[in-house]
Amino acid sequence: MQNGRFILYIFILFTIPVNSQSAQTFKKLKDSASILLRGGNGKEAFHLLQEMDTIAKREKSDSLKLQVFDRLGFYYFVQGDYEASTDNVIKAIDLAKAIGKRQTYLDLSNNLGMIWSKIDEYERAEKVYKTLLSEVTLEEDAEIYVSTISNLGSVYLSLNQLEKSELLLKQARVLSKEKGIRFLEAAVLKFLAKNKLLQGEYVEVIELVKSIKNDFWDIIQRTQKDDAIFYRAQAYFHLGEYNLAASDIDEALSLMNILKKDPAYIERVEFKSKILQAQRKYKDALSVQQEAVKLRDSFNNEQRLANVLEIESKYEAEKKERENAELKAQNSQQELIIANKNNLILVVVIIAILILSVLFIWQLRKSKNKNKQLKSLINNRSKLLIELKEVRDNIAKDFHDDMGNKLARITTISDHIIQEKETKTQADFLDALTIIKRDANELYSGTRDFMFSLRAESDTLEDVYAYIADFALDYINSFDKDIDLIFKNDANPQIPYYWNRQIILICKEAITNAIKHSNCETIILSFILKNNFLFITIKDNGAGFKQEKLSRKNGLNNMVHRARRIHCSLAVVSNDSGTEIKFEGQLPDFEILKIA
Repeated sequence: MQNGRFILYIFILFTIPVNSQSAQTFKKLKDSASILLRGGNGKEAFHLLQEMDTIAKREKSDSLKLQVFDRLGFYYFVQGDYEASTDNVIKAIDLAKAIGKRQTYLDLSNNLGMIWSKIDEYERAEKVYKTLLSEVTLEEDAEIYVSTISNLGSVYLSLNQLEKSELLLKQARVLSKEKGIRFLEAAVLKFLAKNKLLQGEYVEVIELVKSIKNDFWDIIQRTQKDDAIFYRAQAYFHLGEYNLAASDIDEALSLMNILKKDPAYIERVEFKSKILQAQRKYKDALSVQQEAVKLRDSFNNEQRLANVLEIESKYEAEKKERENAELKAQNSQQELIIANKNNLILVVVIIAILILSVLFIWQLRKSKNKNKQLKSLINNRSKLLIELKEVRDNIAKDFHDDMGNKLARITTISDHIIQEKETKTQADFLDALTIIKRDANELYSGTRDFMFSLRAESDTLEDVYAYIADFALDYINSFDKDIDLIFKNDANPQIPYYWNRQIILICKEAITNAIKHSNCETIILSFILKNNFLFITIKDNGAGFKQEKLSRKNGLNNMVHRARRIHCSLAVVSNDSGTEIKFEGQLPDFEILKIA
């Protein structure tokens, strides 16, 4: 890398005329920095940008300063530091306006809007684009005018104002075609593809991306290619074409390879995990998801990592100095031994220094290890506090939903009977008591479920299965039905409160529905845990029901909703031979909550 920089400097120095050295050097540096940035060599490019800044300050040239701010904005954008990028672009815009460079001002303003959009500051981006449209005309600034309309359409797209977005994008497409601005036409097609994706018109998305690849692929940038391919991957996924979706997401990731600090790259990695899950390649999906987590942590902690690298650099410099000092000491020792063997004091001093150095290094490493352990402890405790807060919130909500409503109804009916006792008949009293008894029974059953879920000794999968199996046996015996129980558990992991609560309610609802409504003879209850994925099946041999009536059955919809609350899936299959309810989900990882 150092040799490459040296060769680049020699090339710059020996290709500039002597009579205009500063201007020519600045231009060469700028061109070289741009090439390095597009090639992903950010470190080398930044060094050249610093050289450009030195020349601009020495020459006191606003024009050169403007170019420095412009290139620094692009550099920080590529590095993923969008705050620094916007700061430099705004400085460039102000300077361009002050020195009367109108075209540069318009181009930079358009770029600023795109950066605001990149970091989800859509209101700021909208303001920039509307200001631009008030300052340009189609006749004089066709390219900027069409580009701004297209970008404004993209902003409305991100704000989910799809009709307004589609209207602007169609206008931009017509204008770009009329003016022959092909690269803008390609950008508009990309935004239209995203618009159609959000509207669920997946076949149209595929056709638009096909047009981009056929007609514009050679003239558009890598980021535009990546966006288009990513939109098509999502369209294939929604259409169930998982292999095509997987191929497209791999291509998109390849195009984004030099922008790994970009949040969009992380989004694509997470989508790849989603595709692998749909293909039931759970091991690969987990590996890709872990990669996404690492990238997101790296992105969120960039400043901390930079500080660590700086400390490491200082430590390496210190280490090299210490090694040099030790080498000199050894040479001196040998010279002194040859010259004067009686100089024992100097040898003792050198040995003492070496011992103290070793002790210092050992103590330093010990301190670093303690700091790492302390950071790990703080992080784990923070995660545990978040988990406990979620548990408390779920307890409060479940108590209100399951018990508060029934208690309120019992109180309301009781108050009504007491107030209207003079006008009520015995039959009215019996009806009211029947409702109160039913609510009381449900309240008792719900309280049992609630208390079981809260008990610390009831937090394993085997405990949850035993509780549901006991309920099923007691309930089914009252109706003279048969039940087959299947339990395969390769680890017996802990189940969090909010999980076992939802699983109990789902299973009880499914078993109750089968007994009451299916006219079945046998029910199968199956719990299988494999590779930390839990599969629960409740199957009966009853009459079943038509699939189109599924959306009108509140009990089944409630089960689906409960599964989604814990990020799991629930499917219902019913026909003349019976009904089968399948629950599937990956158990949460308790290891991250353990405190060292």
